[in-house]
Amino acid sequence: MLGIQGSILAIHLFNLVSLAAGWFLFPDSNFLVLMIVVVGWRAFTVLKLAHNPKAPLYSNTLNLLTCFLIFIILFIQHSNGLYPTH
Repeated sequence: MLGIQGSILAIHLFNLVSLAAGWFLFPDSNFLVLMIVVVGWRAFTVLKLAHNPKAPLYSNTLNLLTCFLIFIILFIQHSNGLYPTH
């Protein structure tokens, strides 16, 4: 419905809204590190996907690595007692 370029723009906007929500909910938290890293990573993968939409590296592999990145950052933060409680 939106096409490739419209979908990519929508994903970027959703990432920015997610970052703004995280900033609003946890302004003084280390949780922002997770948000910034993940949004930055997603922006990178979406930009790469925009240039080569049929590449399985960008559409599949790096997308799965996003989940792994979130898990690792949350694990490290939780292990160090840095996970936000709200």
